[in-house]
Amino acid sequence: MAWSTRTDASTLTRKGITTISIIIFTKLVNSQFPIPPPVNTTSPSGTGTGSTSTTSTQTPTCTPASPPSVLSAGAIAGIAIGCAVAGLVAGLLVACILLRRKKRRHSRKADAVATHHESKAYSPETTPPAAASDIQLKQFLPEATPDREIAQEMQSLGGLIHQHVENYYHSRPINASTHDLSTTLKSLGFKGQSSSPDTYTKNITALCLDPKTRQSGLRHVITRAIFSSIGFHTETSLPSMLPQPVASFLQAMPPDELGHSADAQDSIHAAVSLALRRWRGLTVFLLHPRRNLRTPLPIDNAAVPLQAQELANSLDKFLGVFVDTDAGVARQQRAHLEAVIVECTRLGYVLLSHPCDWGFVTDVASTKEGLHGLVVEAGLDKLSGQDGPPYSHPRTVVEPVAVYHEPRV
Repeated sequence: MAWSTRTDASTLTRKGITTISIIIFTKLVNSQFPIPPPVNTTSPSGTGTGSTSTTSTQTPTCTPASPPSVLSAGAIAGIAIGCAVAGLVAGLLVACILLRRKKRRHSRKADAVATHHESKAYSPETTPPAAASDIQLKQFLPEATPDREIAQEMQSLGGLIHQHVENYYHSRPINASTHDLSTTLKSLGFKGQSSSPDTYTKNITALCLDPKTRQSGLRHVITRAIFSSIGFHTETSLPSMLPQPVASFLQAMPPDELGHSADAQDSIHAAVSLALRRWRGLTVFLLHPRRNLRTPLPIDNAAVPLQAQELANSLDKFLGVFVDTDAGVARQQRAHLEAVIVECTRLGYVLLSHPCDWGFVTDVASTKEGLHGLVVEAGLDKLSGQDGPPYSHPRTVVEPVAVYHEPRV
């Protein structure tokens, strides 16, 4: 196409030069040597005299024209040079006009293409505002369960655990090794808030071996184990009761970075908390079997009982010592323990689906007098609102129930 365009332009240029040269040459010749007009050679042959007129015949006579003058060589050369120069100038003008028109056409096409691509890149239909997308998504995320309902459920679960301990664990003396039971608790991830892991687990073991304080000790062990397994922000070595995709992701997260300043560490923690909150909401929405209901994520009736069985197996390494040796009683204790775990998991799914962050309270500090606190009914704190960074101080929704005792170790 480019070769054809150049050929056409060259042809037109040559034709224009030739035509203009012929015209100029003709005009120059005519101006230098005009053609004389034809000569009238007719003359009278006689005259009339007197009063009598005599008619005479007029005979036309042809007079030959003068022969044309011969042009000199210098005149011919001047005419030719003038024609060539004029034709060259005219050809250059025509070529410039054609090239200018061609450039204008290309520039118009380029502008049209650029405008077309620019309109696509910034079209409001292809890239809607981010705010509009967020508003549309929030219309489908689960709605927040009222705090009052959550608090009532927490209290009910505390009573259910209390009932389980009263009905399925005896109060007879037990001949068991304090060291072995303490090691078992440590392997389950138990550690204290204000004491070393060894001191904490030995104190719990001593309370459980004492018939007078056994129920308080067992309630604490069961409460802490179950609520740790359903807590989104709780680190534990026990089997998790959260949905498998959620539990796998939390386990894959690297630990917090160390070596930063206090301000930088707080900023990183706030950013991670906000990112986890948004991820949690989107994950619950995508895992929900009926997303249009906007209700908390229901438990998986096939997976949750198996998870409860796995957690009960871990707890029975410690609790089995305090269960009656009768096989029927042991089966009932195990079945009821798994049922308690499932009921607590329902609340865990409600909090997992909530737009706010929550944290369970299963440990309290010692008193000024040196008494150790033992939580027998878990508390619940709200860690953040629906939007924004975490609260500087958690807001208590349910106070933990704790008993205090003298240290046994």
